[in-house]
Amino acid sequence: MHILFILSASFLVMTSQQSELKNTDLLQSGIFPEEIGSVKETEKTFHALQNEIQLSEAEKQTVHKGAAAVNRSIRKKYDAFLNDWTEVITKNPKMVLSSNTQDYTKLHEFDKLKDMGPKIIPLIMEGLLDERKFYLLQLYDAIQENPQLKVKYNSDNASFLEGEQHRGQRTIRLWLTSLQQKQDS
Repeated sequence: MHILFILSASFLVMTSQQSELKNTDLLQSGIFPEEIGSVKETEKTFHALQNEIQLSEAEKQTVHKGAAAVNRSIRKKYDAFLNDWTEVITKNPKMVLSSNTQDYTKLHEFDKLKDMGPKIIPLIMEGLLDERKFYLLQLYDAIQENPQLKVKYNSDNASFLEGEQHRGQRTIRLWLTSLQQKQDS
């Protein structure tokens, strides 16, 4: 998914500067579904989506405050388990070569984190502020019991072009919105 996204973004920039491609050209390339439209339309959509998902400093601070409120012993345990999981992800040849972050959920170290339950969600959100830790979405999706608080893309939605890093940002925003709604009610 990530390689496709990077290649498609490069393809967009390169081809939009050279000429306008038609839907049939895009279909033949195998990169985009028919619903996306021309390269220029896709490029505009991509940039609009990028601007839409940027988190404000206030949102980031709220995430940090939520994580700081987590019990210190829970955080210490989470940090240790996360360190173990990340180490296996970065050193296990199968994981290093995998482009599917779902593979990371098959590791024993993932189960330890998952077993900690929803109380670690604020810590996951804080981790997702670092876009390099997009793999934490797998943990969040496994722990989050409310399907309304999970960001999922379909191929008929242009947001699928964003990739997991931006899905992480959308997940943070959705979580923050749910917190605000709880406070307001």
